[in-house]
Amino acid sequence: MLKNVVLILFAFASFAFSAGVLVEEWNANKAYKIEDIVVYKSEAYFAKQNVSAGNVPDQSNIWKKIVDYSNPKDYKQDLVYDIGDITKYNGEIYVARHWVSNTHPNKNDPWGAWIFINNYAPITTPKTGPIAKLPPHPGAAGKKTILGIDSDGDGIRDDIQIAITKLIPDDPYVRAGAMFAFKMHQELFKTFLSDTTQSFEKLYPYFMGISAGNKYWITCKTEDVISDDEYDVLWYNTKERFLLSEKIDDLANGKAFQVYEDYPEYKEKYDKEFQKVYEREMERQK
Repeated sequence: MLKNVVLILFAFASFAFSAGVLVEEWNANKAYKIEDIVVYKSEAYFAKQNVSAGNVPDQSNIWKKIVDYSNPKDYKQDLVYDIGDITKYNGEIYVARHWVSNTHPNKNDPWGAWIFINNYAPITTPKTGPIAKLPPHPGAAGKKTILGIDSDGDGIRDDIQIAITKLIPDDPYVRAGAMFAFKMHQELFKTFLSDTTQSFEKLYPYFMGISAGNKYWITCKTEDVISDDEYDVLWYNTKERFLLSEKIDDLANGKAFQVYEDYPEYKEKYDKEFQKVYEREMERQK
């Protein structure tokens, strides 16, 4: 009986290993294991070791860009392949686990030199989709109220969304950092305007949202594209918006703050919200 169980477990393990690796879109809030493959900015990357969350593929040598991912060449016995190199063998796609030569790919060998890519598909180069998917510019009507116009209901003023997309048309991750930061500011404004007698303590969750926005502004390298002065010009583009911001600042003046990551509930909440913004920008890029 025990022998049969062992054989069943061994068969299951062999099947599981032969399933190979699954390629996925890079997620800023996810840690990756060695040999994972992700797609970022229309390029594929291979994890050479375990990767902590937020480690951007094109900014780290922990990730190796997979050259010719969308057009893999047929396997050749006499070629020398390095870690992360891609090839095609018997109509299936593999990536090299390490330096290898004279060893053909075999998806039923889980510990071999080649890793089978289970869900391979060529990467479609994105077009400048976000420009075409923008809401109409609100013009003067967008300045009539403090909250402005948000015609698509994404939590970001239409004039802000248009300006960010024109400043950052080709990088959904950097653009998401900007969109998320402005979205957090809008949520604070909206909540405060619903009851301007609210205390600092009542608004504290929204100040944590601002903390999250600041974090992603830096992590996404948005600050390299949009300066603090440019941010202020975009956000405080009416006297009423500037004065409301001053009022909120006065409410928080002298209060003790912690970063949102110090609170598990806020970290989970706002990291998920950022990921939704990033996925939306990825979708708009297509």
